[in-house]
Amino acid sequence: MHAWLPFPRITDTEYHLSSCFFNMDSTIECLTFAFNAIGYGISPKDFHDITNNDMLKRISPKDIIGYENKNRKNVPPCGYQIFFPQLHKLWQSHKNLINTIMEQHDVSKHRETIYVGGRCRLDAPENFFESLGIPNDPSIRSQYWPLAEIILKNNPKIPNIDRQTQEVKDFRYLENLIIDFEEFIKQTGICALSDIQKIFQK
Repeated sequence: MHAWLPFPRITDTEYHLSSCFFNMDSTIECLTFAFNAIGYGISPKDFHDITNNDMLKRISPKDIIGYENKNRKNVPPCGYQIFFPQLHKLWQSHKNLINTIMEQHDVSKHRETIYVGGRCRLDAPENFFESLGIPNDPSIRSQYWPLAEIILKNNPKIPNIDRQTQEVKDFRYLENLIIDFEEFIKQTGICALSDIQKIFQK
């Protein structure tokens, strides 16, 4: 999304942005399945049954961060709080990040665009346009500009008819979200390892 490439970027950014959120959401889901499998091996009654297809479909990151509907059925008991206390605390503290990724992925794959603007790069490599035979016309060259920053749509599931213009103070940048996600994944590995080591030390 941020690289200079030898073709117009009109639809390219939207495609890669959708792929980015698909991969981040998939990472969170795959980790959840792995933690549930480990937990089930330790205490089957406290996690979803991995031998049951219906139970497998219910595994969700919300098992760790919590469901908005407190009365939701078929949520496992407090397995994560008991056996993965550090992991549970970490994911709880990053609930907004996880929900944002899940929401942006859901909208980008099913509905519409999830970014509302940003800032383009104007630092083309030397002779970039000349080597492609592109005339010195800003209206043409601008089609090749990659983005330097991407502003994500806040609350993307809100219908457009009810949407208000985002204020600068409410901007959420993809680049900052990526940094937060990278640190979150690193800490997830550290917390999970520590929790599992303590389980097997008992």
